[in-house]
Amino acid sequence: MDGEALWLESLKATRRQQGASALHERLAESVRRSIEAGLLASGDALPGARRLAEQVGVHRHTIAAMYRLLAEQELIELIPRSVPRVSIERSTVERLRASRPRDARYRLRAQRDSLVRLGHFDSDAEGKTLVSLSDGIPDPREIPSAQIARAIRRAMRSRSAADLLSYRDPRGETSLRQQIAALLRERRSVPADPSRICMTQGSQQAIYLAAQTVLSPGDVVAVERLGYQPAFEALRCAGVRLKPYPIDERGLQVERLEQDAEKIRAVYLTPHHHFPTTVSLSQKRRAHLLSLARKHRWLILEDDYDHELHYEGPPILPLASGDGGAHVLYIGSFSKVLAPGLRVGYLCGAKNVIDRVATRRRVVDRQGNPIIEAALAEWLEEGGLRRHLTRAKRLGLERRDATSLALRECLPWLRFRIPSGGMTIWAEAGKRAPELQEAAARAGYRLRTSAEFSIDGRERGGVRFGFARHRPSEIARALRRISIEIR
Repeated sequence: MDGEALWLESLKATRRQQGASALHERLAESVRRSIEAGLLASGDALPGARRLAEQVGVHRHTIAAMYRLLAEQELIELIPRSVPRVSIERSTVERLRASRPRDARYRLRAQRDSLVRLGHFDSDAEGKTLVSLSDGIPDPREIPSAQIARAIRRAMRSRSAADLLSYRDPRGETSLRQQIAALLRERRSVPADPSRICMTQGSQQAIYLAAQTVLSPGDVVAVERLGYQPAFEALRCAGVRLKPYPIDERGLQVERLEQDAEKIRAVYLTPHHHFPTTVSLSQKRRAHLLSLARKHRWLILEDDYDHELHYEGPPILPLASGDGGAHVLYIGSFSKVLAPGLRVGYLCGAKNVIDRVATRRRVVDRQGNPIIEAALAEWLEEGGLRRHLTRAKRLGLERRDATSLALRECLPWLRFRIPSGGMTIWAEAGKRAPELQEAAARAGYRLRTSAEFSIDGRERGGVRFGFARHRPSEIARALRRISIEIR
């Protein structure tokens, strides 16, 4: 990561942290520390206020106030009709370093870590809470919590309750792995058995454990240019180099990978409903990707985070289905179909890989939550998932269509397609994306643009609208308020 990337990452991390001082003051302090560390040198140009605000995820007025404060401290120079520039002399840098506490280097090292983009922070520059309209999560009011609670009570009353409260197999409860293996075989044609499955605390831990187990520092991992930032960070923790490739209406442009075939070690992607645009990888490209994986011995990390939430026709079979599974480490989760707070995900792959994953999990997490896993296994066995999915898909379809209608009525200049599945709508707003994001914030809502999903922060124009968490009336009210603010 170069100096420019590091000081920007430090700004983003500061934006997400709470503090007693105003946000522009904390951001200015972050820039000061970057100058001390040598990440910014005298004469370096800084982005304009609007561009930097987009990259950091704050209002441009906050960045303007930060720049004014830095200019008052004689750390930067504000030049009319030009970008700001660092104006600090070497002697001043040495004086700044000497004035810092002795442990400053440790704080700086923590900020230089890659774990700076994790999480969703739904607040504006002044700290006011915003209602997220970009979530891709289910409505907590519609979760079958009573059924899950009953299943947990039954697990606690069972004769094996004492064992469930003790140390268990780091691969997870056998009963749940059996149920998931059956689900994968019957509904997704993935050749699975309990020995090939390791439970995890959600898909995020699954990605992290997979990367730590099968990748080495310096490995090149191909990823989609727009994607799931927490996954990118989990991969970076393994010391790998991420190489982004473009996507279009047929998903990842697999043919672009072929030119770098000898360099690539693995591919991470979301082929069923691409995150965040929801497009599906075409069958032709799926076949091509699997062929390249076989030829060049790539590992495919397939993140199938919302497989069951498909509204038009049957879900597309995973890359891990049939013979393709030999080169695929399959990642699944119950966060989208049930609730992220349950923290239940899993990895499915070759037994020797899963055994190594379980060994590593024993070191960092020991095991999951046996009570929750046992309860979920019982709920699956009694048909709870099947009943819940019937209702969840009906609600998802209803809310998808209501959101599409409201977008056309309130923001007719947006371009979008109605997704065949998933929990969000991806719209193209062009140069008006930042304007739309700011209007939403003024109305009390949080929208995420393509800059927040881009691996390098350079993508522009896309806006994500989540529909699963909100009722149709709530979505319509929110979009009306935003339309008033943007006029």
